[in-house]
Amino acid sequence: MTTDDIRKLISNNQLQQALIASDQLALPDDFKLKLLALKAAYREYNNHRIDGDMRSDDLEISRSGITKRMLLFLSEYELVCITDLKNNFVALTDNIENNATHEDKAVVVDEAKQISADLQSIDTAEKKEDVKPGVIKRIGDFIAKFHDKDSPQSKVLATIKDGIGVVQELGKKYNSVAQWFMLPQIPTVFL
Repeated sequence: MTTDDIRKLISNNQLQQALIASDQLALPDDFKLKLLALKAAYREYNNHRIDGDMRSDDLEISRSGITKRMLLFLSEYELVCITDLKNNFVALTDNIENNATHEDKAVVVDEAKQISADLQSIDTAEKKEDVKPGVIKRIGDFIAKFHDKDSPQSKVLATIKDGIGVVQELGKKYNSVAQWFMLPQIPTVFL
């Protein structure tokens, strides 16, 4: 289930299903707490609805408030995931620059730094729609080069301790973000 699927549930007034579906997201601990708070607010709203102890317009205001909070939750989650992807990519770039020993290191670092410079636009994004899909795609293209054993990226990666594991984790994060932008996925066989 993607965040877009959850948004569809919300737009169809299926708040309970949207909350249940949100549990399927790979939520960091602070987002799990936010989701618990949203579930509690929904339970309170639902109890008032069932008990009939609130006027219908007050119930509507309460439901609208929960809906808005859920949409903000999803937007914030997406930005955190995109920022996390960016930070991990920058960390990989630093790792290659500081620890790789292969002669092609400079070429790989230069390409990674160009991508990192483009990723700085993520810092000013207020929602995922503010992020250009091309920037995210460049990360995927860069990661894909590591899977070609004859590429400079693969040769450089072989000289870094735990390099393959780092790229695999980055690839998983890329795949989770890429789906929001309709970008090609990295085959799971490489992850």
